[in-house]
Amino acid sequence: MENEKGCVKSRKRNIVFPKLIKFDFPTDTLFKCFDQDIIINVPLDSTYIFNWTPGSYLSDSTSAKPLCSAPVNQFYTLNIKDKNSICNVSRDLWVVVAPKIQIDL
Repeated sequence: MENEKGCVKSRKRNIVFPKLIKFDFPTDTLFKCFDQDIIINVPLDSTYIFNWTPGSYLSDSTSAKPLCSAPVNQFYTLNIKDKNSICNVSRDLWVVVAPKIQIDL
C-alpha cells in the first residue's frame, strides 16, 4: 500500500490454519446387554469440545468417553469442535440394547 508521499507500507500476518478433526468410530452401532453399562470411547483427546445429543442415559454428555446406561435402543449424535470452534464434525451412533432374557423354570 503506497501513501501520498510515495512510501510503501506493508503488513505481515501469520495465519494459523486449524487442525482438521479427523476420526471415525470403529462402528456406527454398539451393542449392550439390558442390565450392563458400556463406555462409548471416542478416539480423540480432551483438546476438543464434545456434545452428545440427546444426553439421555449418558454419564456426561460433554465427555469423549461417557458411560451409557440406556435401557432401550438409543440414537445419539456426537458433535465435536476444536477449542476455537472453527472446525466441527458430527457422527451418529446407535446403541442397541439386547432384551432382558427371562427364563422361567
